[in-house]
Amino acid sequence: MEPCSYSDFLMLPDKARYTDIAHSYIMELKYVNPTATDAEVEAKSREADEQLKKYSADKVVQRLCTDTQLHLLKVVVLRSGDGRV
Repeated sequence: MEPCSYSDFLMLPDKARYTDIAHSYIMELKYVNPTATDAEVEAKSREADEQLKKYSADKVVQRLCTDTQLHLLKVVVLRSGDGRV
């Protein structure tokens, strides 16, 4: 059995109150050190793509996103030199 993992953000409309909203979102955040090379940043970006693909294929996510268009968002954040974002 594959270990369970979770997206950073899953944003769903409240269809009971806002029936006209037609979009859902999964957002994945990745952090890189300020000394990261372009190759390391690209590797984190690819990792986010793979995770988003996996999350969007999940049966529960697909059920929750019924009647909406699911958007996959990735954000690669460069940390500051002191460890803060």
